[in-house]
Amino acid sequence: MSDGNKRAAFRVTEAIRLSFQPVDDDDWVNRLSLLAITAASVHNAKSAVADVSLDIQRKLIAAHRVSETLASTLELLNRKIDTLVDQVVALQQQQGEFTEVPIRTCEISANGVRFSTRQAFTKGDKIHLKLLLVADAFYFEALGEVVRIEADPDNADRRLAAVRFRGIREADKDRLIKHLLGRQSETIRAQRKQLEEVTDAQADADFDDDDI
Repeated sequence: MSDGNKRAAFRVTEAIRLSFQPVDDDDWVNRLSLLAITAASVHNAKSAVADVSLDIQRKLIAAHRVSETLASTLELLNRKIDTLVDQVVALQQQQGEFTEVPIRTCEISANGVRFSTRQAFTKGDKIHLKLLLVADAFYFEALGEVVRIEADPDNADRRLAAVRFRGIREADKDRLIKHLLGRQSETIRAQRKQLEEVTDAQADADFDDDDI
């Protein structure tokens, strides 16, 4: 396994705000294309669009003196940009409201996520996932496929669904891998500290005052 695959496969237990909805085959391709609009790009897109809109307003004033046709064209473009701004704002509001989704404990890697659910999934089901990693407020969306269903040992009324990411923006995947590596480092440090404490305790127990 390559280093990249090892990083992607590394899995941690994480507190996540998670929501999902089934996706049929007809909607699958459309949702893949919609992944281009995510939280990571919202702020930059909004800023750029606002700058262009302001510039067009200036040009409209001058254009009316030269050509009504040109002015009308610019007005159409301006309305289109205003619509895009509204969509960006709506997306921000949607992500803000997502903080009301209950937190659940999941296992997550850069390849997918496993969580407990009452949903009657079957292997091969496609779903649209929205995830917010509580630790660093990292929000992203992904399209996934249910690859495994298992009994939940902690709750007989629920099952564990393993979902593999089939569609996720590269920028989001890179940030997720970075987050997972950070968690891995924390785990290694904690294990090392625990080992040192055990070793020190054993050394103290074995120490004999006569050896002084």
